[in-house]
Amino acid sequence: MAKYDDLSVLVQSLKPTLIMLSESWLSPAIPDTLVINGYTLLRDDRDGRRGSGVCIFVADLICSSFTINILSSEIGKNEALFLKLSNSSISFVLGCIYRPPDSAIGDDRKLFTFVSKIADSCDKLIITGDFNLPDITWPLDHNANFDIPSQLLCDVLTNSHLEQIITEPTRYRTNQTPSTLDLIITSDDKLLANLDYLDPVGKSDHVVLKVDVQICFERRRRITSTCRVITNYELVNRDLFNTNWSTILVEPSVKDNWTIFKKQLNSVVIKHTVSVVRKQSSNKPWITKQILKLIRKKRALWRCYKRTGSESDYKAHRVFSNKVSATIRDARCNYEKRIAAFKDVKCFYK
Repeated sequence: MAKYDDLSVLVQSLKPTLIMLSESWLSPAIPDTLVINGYTLLRDDRDGRRGSGVCIFVADLICSSFTINILSSEIGKNEALFLKLSNSSISFVLGCIYRPPDSAIGDDRKLFTFVSKIADSCDKLIITGDFNLPDITWPLDHNANFDIPSQLLCDVLTNSHLEQIITEPTRYRTNQTPSTLDLIITSDDKLLANLDYLDPVGKSDHVVLKVDVQICFERRRRITSTCRVITNYELVNRDLFNTNWSTILVEPSVKDNWTIFKKQLNSVVIKHTVSVVRKQSSNKPWITKQILKLIRKKRALWRCYKRTGSESDYKAHRVFSNKVSATIRDARCNYEKRIAAFKDVKCFYK
């Protein structure tokens, strides 16, 4: 998660409901506390080795509206995380895959067999990930000859009636031909709309794929809990002292007068009580308007490169991207230094 700060800025800018990452580089040494506010982190780390891994950030809106189950998988040394999201009206499956370039044929067979089984068992399926199969040309030519791993994927797409919607390169590197490594596979292309190829995060050489998922569901009402209730008892005592009880407690029954007294007391307490609701912002406090402006300029430079294909425009984007990443790191570092130097510990725990 070396690009965590850059990712946080992107999330604050786009506010997605789902974030699916391949090559997350998470490990058991990195806790789930390294998360983005407003999201739940689900992950599949690479066992015993550095690098790779996949994870999915799910927005609280989705978590509160769906039951989420992790589907077990037998995929060899490839990394994959499949989630089944369901409620009373709809059910669908999300999958995130990382297939390393040196994946063994046996592991590839396990991976694509599992994908085929998932596709045959659900109506709504969306899979994203880095498949590292650059020899496939998209849209798919079913008459073309591919190597074994690519042919295995093509067979799954054909036999399980799946569609792959990425048609442009997703990886760009200096002095190398752009290649299409990152794919989005779906059981129904009507589930997805408004596909966009955004500039890479930080120093990554892979683009960000942004797409709208067309799934309707009833949003559950959010329950706001009162964190703190403050009553000004000095004002309560003042009002009670100034109350003319002889004109209020006039009933012959002690029980009736007690009821009147309680009602009056509760009314005065409510009058001088305020409820303080603590709201947790999903925004990172060090991400300023100036940083978001730099992000927009970085995207503009990427669009310029995509339009011209010029090596100089690509280098201009990379140089500016590195500058933005450094600015974000410095902003976070300076914010943390200010918090550490501040005497009020409330700012630290906030």
